[in-house]
Amino acid sequence: PIAQARPRATVINGRARVYDPTQRAKRAYRRAIGQAMTELGITDFPFFERTRLQLKVTFGLSNNAKDVDNLLKFVMDALESVLYDNDACIMSANETKMIVPIGAQYTTFVLEELV
Repeated sequence: PIAQARPRATVINGRARVYDPTQRAKRAYRRAIGQAMTELGITDFPFFERTRLQLKVTFGLSNNAKDVDNLLKFVMDALESVLYDNDACIMSANETKMIVPIGAQYTTFVLEELV
């Protein structure tokens, strides 16, 4: 994933419009997760419904420049509608950033129901 960018604003036909510049990347990430789940035989989306969740994410990055909180927000937003209805159901989040060689970057996450 990429880091969550701050909202941007533009004027179109004299009207202000606020937009998320990472929306296209989030849709692509969401489609990739949905496709991987479908390949595993999971076809009911969102997977978790009306439940409290804990999210653990590890980012393997090739540099130290990206803020881990912006990466986490991107992942949480992108997983909406595939794994859960709304990221408001995330009650606990733990993120870790690891430095890895170029070409070996990765993101892993574990999503668990809180009981």
